[in-house]
Amino acid sequence: TWSRESGRELNRQSPWPLDIQEQSLITARGGDDASEAKFAEYLDALYTQHPPDLIVALGAPAARFVQRHRANLFPTTPMLLAAIEARRVDQSMLSEQDAVVAVRKDYVVLFENIMRLLPETKAIAIIIGNSPNERFWAGEQQRILGPLLANRVELIFYNERPFEQILKDVANLPPHRAIFYEQLAVDGTGAIYGDKEPLKRISEVANAPIFSLDETYFSGGIVGGPMWSPAEGARPTASAAVRMLGGETAGGIKVPPMDFSAPKYDWRLLQRWNIGERRLPPGSEVLFREPTAWQRYSWQIALITAIIL
Repeated sequence: TWSRESGRELNRQSPWPLDIQEQSLITARGGDDASEAKFAEYLDALYTQHPPDLIVALGAPAARFVQRHRANLFPTTPMLLAAIEARRVDQSMLSEQDAVVAVRKDYVVLFENIMRLLPETKAIAIIIGNSPNERFWAGEQQRILGPLLANRVELIFYNERPFEQILKDVANLPPHRAIFYEQLAVDGTGAIYGDKEPLKRISEVANAPIFSLDETYFSGGIVGGPMWSPAEGARPTASAAVRMLGGETAGGIKVPPMDFSAPKYDWRLLQRWNIGERRLPPGSEVLFREPTAWQRYSWQIALITAIIL
């Protein structure tokens, strides 16, 4: 979703026709250095005759890859690191040819949202995968949230469990539990999953409300809250890319990290989990409302009146 939105916004903002070529870094799932080296050889062969005018690396694994292999692959090509959490940027490897459009992940905000909506919560099941990047964030959650929520709520991590076991567990959670879904690219057995498949299957069986941090997943499975917006993130990414393509020095382009958007909630799931709208933070937006019986009746009357007139 982030890639699609960024490409769409690049084409919209660019004064020139663009040839956007996407290469997916599949090797990031396992952290296999040998496979990564082979992928670098493939890119070298692909772009030897016609090197790119700009590299846009989306996400921390892609940024890590291009920074590690840049000297051999694209030593003179400007590079933009985007959709990457600020903590994952290796500042020591940045040069005047590089720009960064980062995001900021605030776990305190995310988990305070859960506790605000569900103050009786006793435990939160944290669904995150077991790839190198996912293990980093599991460690950050433990470091940041452990002291914050000590003696208040138990945090249960699922990154080392098989996905089928996760499905069984979330279908049988005791009362007063919540689920935080971050990402599941690789489960505890090394099995690989698609972008949205794990959340879809979890939401079909879970007996507790689910929260996340990315609007990519805000499509019927999660309650909502503060989240990143790929569409909003694409705008500064495309703007920086166009400036670089126009000849502006990348090192002079400074973009503040993007925070979560204003909270959004799914009315259907607020109803399902009996979460009153009075608990929502000020400025929240509630989407997917279903019309009441009186509203449907009023629309029918209006339609009949329009037909008569």
